Amino acid sequence: CAVVAQTTTTTTTTQQQRQLQDDNEGINLGGSVVTRTNVQRFADLSQDVAEIRRWVLQQQPAEALRVYQQGHHAQQVEPGGVPLSLSHLADELVAAHPKTPSFLFHLYGQAHRQLNVAFLDSNQLSYVNHQVQQTLTNHPEFAVEAVWILNTWMYATHLLFQGVLHCRQNVLADLPSSSSSSDVGGMAGWDAFIALWIGSGQQPGASNGDSLYAWAQLQAEAMGTFQSSSSPEAPVNTRLKLLYQEAVTLLSAQNSCSTENEASLGRLWQLVMNAVSEMSKPLFQGFLRAIHNQQGPLVDLYATALVPQLSKCRPSLYKTMHEEFVAKSYSTNPNIDNFPLDTLIPDLAFCFGYSCEELGRDTSVTGLSSCEEFDVFRPTMAGYIPQTEVGNVAAADLDVYQIQILASLNSNIFAELLYMNGANIAKYRDPGTNDPLDYVSLHDIAISGERSSAQPYFDIYVDYHNEKDYGDKVVRQALGGSSKWAASQQVAAIVGTTAAYQILFLEAITKLKIAVQECREADPVIGVNPTLNPIDEAAALLIGSMEGAKLGGSSDLEDGQLIYNIANRHAFQFNTINTELYANSVGVLEDLLFAARGELDGLACSRLEQTTEDILRYSMVGITQACVQLTVNNEQLGSYSTAKGLAEAEGLTLAILPLIDNVSPSIAGQISDIMIRDAGDETVDNGAAWVAQLFGQGFTDATNLQCHKNLGSIQSVDPCNGVACTGDCNDGSGSGGPRLADHDNTTWGAAIAAVLLLVGGGLLLYRNREFTRDIREYLEDRRNENIRDRPAENLPKYPPRNPPPRLKRSKNNDIV
Repeated sequence: CAVVAQTTTTTTTTQQQRQLQDDNEGINLGGSVVTRTNVQRFADLSQDVAEIRRWVLQQQPAEALRVYQQGHHAQQVEPGGVPLSLSHLADELVAAHPKTPSFLFHLYGQAHRQLNVAFLDSNQLSYVNHQVQQTLTNHPEFAVEAVWILNTWMYATHLLFQGVLHCRQNVLADLPSSSSSSDVGGMAGWDAFIALWIGSGQQPGASNGDSLYAWAQLQAEAMGTFQSSSSPEAPVNTRLKLLYQEAVTLLSAQNSCSTENEASLGRLWQLVMNAVSEMSKPLFQGFLRAIHNQQGPLVDLYATALVPQLSKCRPSLYKTMHEEFVAKSYSTNPNIDNFPLDTLIPDLAFCFGYSCEELGRDTSVTGLSSCEEFDVFRPTMAGYIPQTEVGNVAAADLDVYQIQILASLNSNIFAELLYMNGANIAKYRDPGTNDPLDYVSLHDIAISGERSSAQPYFDIYVDYHNEKDYGDKVVRQALGGSSKWAASQQVAAIVGTTAAYQILFLEAITKLKIAVQECREADPVIGVNPTLNPIDEAAALLIGSMEGAKLGGSSDLEDGQLIYNIANRHAFQFNTINTELYANSVGVLEDLLFAARGELDGLACSRLEQTTEDILRYSMVGITQACVQLTVNNEQLGSYSTAKGLAEAEGLTLAILPLIDNVSPSIAGQISDIMIRDAGDETVDNGAAWVAQLFGQGFTDATNLQCHKNLGSIQSVDPCNGVACTGDCNDGSGSGGPRLADHDNTTWGAAIAAVLLLVGGGLLLYRNREFTRDIREYLEDRRNENIRDRPAENLPKYPPRNPPPRLKRSKNNDIV
């Protein structure tokens, strides 16, 4: 027995040594891709897919299912290991804790955005294996694509996010840099990812394989998305290989994923964001091809894989796609031929970080005919057409929305990673390049030194909070579990309101003040011609991308996340809605933004300064209304309530309280005592009507706007009852500034006049009347024909791609 034991021990030790040696030996996947570690088992899964294909061709789906469930070719490296199976990948997705973002977004969308992660049932979690088995039974001809798009695609994203998680654990644990390479699949999951993507025996640039690489090639060939005739490789595959090379270079550094180099974690996250964005392209392409070819069962299959992922995009787009392609079968949907898919795909592609032209250039393919009309760099936002490329700035609302989703699903770790490192505010790269995108994060904005340009408001906020990075502190404490908010819905609410109405609101104010500064510093001959117009940037931060192009904002009040949305959400209840069914304050803001841009172009700096102040004042309308509404909603809540409304009330109150405190400290102090509460404190206990009046008085003091006209009233609560005016309180009367023109929602005179106004030597100079008439006709055409007076169903699909001409002055002061 002793001899047997000794022999067994020796054999085991030898196997472990061989295992360690094998793990440190990379594999050659072809196409200049050699992994750093042994991930052959992941590459060999493509051979299982090939065998499934062969059994299907032989009309033996039971054998194909056996290979899927039990595996065959992908041998585990562990001594005595059993074959790694495709079904095991799906099981690992279910068992993982925490679950990774792409899988969570899928579960969230699959549950129609009504998901409680604490009560997930087995049917929700095991959808991958269930759908693959169902396809093998009912439509075996599509079994291979089912494996690709449901199983290996999702697991590939899981490997990347798990790698980020491991890197983060090393950084937080203060581990030495030498320990950073010991993780799932080697190289923070990138070795396993690229092996799974390319597969075993795959020929570079070929579509006749059985891996995700071959699938991406197939879609690129069908959709014609190759960058040049001399490059046979799909751009998606080329970029994923380049991302892999950058990732392993980053991770091979001596101090990667350690406290010595915390920045490596942020860069790793951004590379993963790039990869997931690229991976979504063949998913979209396969979906569009199936529709174009009228392959009903394949459309349903792709919809099962794709549509739940859209839950991280504009809710109205997701709901429409879910209703038409998930709730109904493509083959039996009688209205599918009239479904306006072409108008949705550009927005959906934007949500995933690219133009829909990257999905294909054949406009005869369903879903692609509107691509050329949608400018991803200058998207129209609620009727506002930017002159400069601020599409990425507008995407800040997607970061806010996705962070809230992850936090509501108890995925605070990944919500914090997204907050710290970004996912949607991409820095533009040169067209045709394969360089990875860099992202600006909400954290970057929250601590930016540029905020000091927003004087005096930056100092007002900092002095009130006694904290320079006040918004960043709130978000990180909430996501890190060290705040008073414990319930997931409260964490999501405080993070969302702080990010949208404190961090991004101050950033919008910053851009407005920068516009004034640039105006005053501009050469009177050359004028202002910035790469990014700060007024456009401010508009993007007040409106956001999720409002869509419709004048005044989306009809679906779940869409927007920023200032326009909060005003529109409360306009009906407070009776401050216009005849075109959006908030009065939004109509005023739109006119003010166009006026400000014209004033900046015309160097009318004093007028511009007053207009920017007016934009700030009218931005407070919706936030104040929301605070009043929440006092009513929260009045009956218990002291230990976990309702999200308590967190929303605090986040929104702190967005405007410093501005109120600056002019009325007593009013601000009373509001703070009631709305900023600790756990166990009583909720609104002096009556909602009294608290609402505090907000009404504070709003009036801070803005000098008419209370009743702007705030309105709700139910039996009137925030303006008994409110006393400290100033003129006529609409448009700013504190110490000139009287603002009376704005209504169909008046464009201010915007037109501002575009035409040039100030020089105290004289108003109007030159080149023909050009002046062109500008006037452009704005009148936009008002009368394109937007204002047309019913919604007759609007153009997208407003004009080209922005209006810009006003400059030549040396002889002519408008050019």
